[in-house]
Amino acid sequence: MRTAMAAIALILSLFVAACGTLDSKTILLNVGDSKERVLEVMGQPKDRQIHGQQEAWQYCVSGAGFGWNDHKIIWLNAGRVTGINSYRSGVTGCSGGIQPVSWGGAPAFDQTAQAPATGQTIRPDVMASGPLTGAMLEKYNIVAVLPFADAPHAPNSGSTAADIVSTQLLNLDFSVVERTKLQQLFEEQGLQLRSADEQANAIRIGRLAGAKAVVVGAIQQWETQKEKGTEKSFVSLSFRLVDVETGAILFGGQGQFREPISAVPQMTVGIITGAIFERMAIQTGLRGSGAVGFHHDLIDRSVGKTAVVRSVMPGLPAEKAGLKSGDVILSCNGSRSDTWKGKRDSMRACQTESGQDLVLEVARGEQRLTIRATAVSRE
Repeated sequence: MRTAMAAIALILSLFVAACGTLDSKTILLNVGDSKERVLEVMGQPKDRQIHGQQEAWQYCVSGAGFGWNDHKIIWLNAGRVTGINSYRSGVTGCSGGIQPVSWGGAPAFDQTAQAPATGQTIRPDVMASGPLTGAMLEKYNIVAVLPFADAPHAPNSGSTAADIVSTQLLNLDFSVVERTKLQQLFEEQGLQLRSADEQANAIRIGRLAGAKAVVVGAIQQWETQKEKGTEKSFVSLSFRLVDVETGAILFGGQGQFREPISAVPQMTVGIITGAIFERMAIQTGLRGSGAVGFHHDLIDRSVGKTAVVRSVMPGLPAEKAGLKSGDVILSCNGSRSDTWKGKRDSMRACQTESGQDLVLEVARGEQRLTIRATAVSRE
């Protein structure tokens, strides 16, 4: 219910790298993440504005490209992330470019988006399918993500989308080939590291990089608009996961919202691609049809791998059942966390179907707690 180009010209590659500095961090954040998570990913904000329970944390990269600064506003309500907006300033240095925020434009909490007129929860329209199964995941564990084809009048939108997809694949425990390695291979082959719209070139580069599969895609639309001080975006995209040996499509998807949503394009891309990967995760047994509303990380510690709750989504079953950020997961439905070898083991153990209970044994300080949450439908 409840998201570098090759050397055609050196200045363009520097421009892309600078643009991606904040984007590569903010795509690691989810709506509902805690303040602590924001500080862990982003560090201390350059500016913090407060209005009751609402907060606006501003981050900036100075001289992000051609004389302007890149700003991000991370909105929080009651200590939880509700959205991310961006803007640019043309003054020298970040401090002079920071703008006062408009609290009327602060996004309300929502895991997906709100229809502007009704406030009704909406989700992107996505189509996704392919023969990929859970048994095939290990075979295709190393993936190269090529820059998507840019949308018209939106240079670098394809590279931004590829970065977001790379992060989501990492969250599904895939190994992703570094962009610098792909750049080197493109240069050695006399190609340009731009959209890999020629599948044969993509497969060739993926094979040389040691990948078992490549992701290629395109951004059909990437548009923004301002409405009463709030930035809205409309994005349409598609991508496919391709076997580098046979050229067969293993999984593919496309998606868009029916209308612009109150989010920057990067976040819209993350929501759409996240919905497509959710379909893939359900199809391969990494997730069930139900959601309880929490994110966890598998952390290497001296005692072995430890599963720690990173964030709990407000209003969803996990929060209602009492789960908190920082809880250490000891077991999911009887599967002990000390037996999990990787993130996929933990995802399979903690997945559940809609209407079924997920029983978590957690440690909170010296306490040992049993938390039972009934999953709601992901649709």
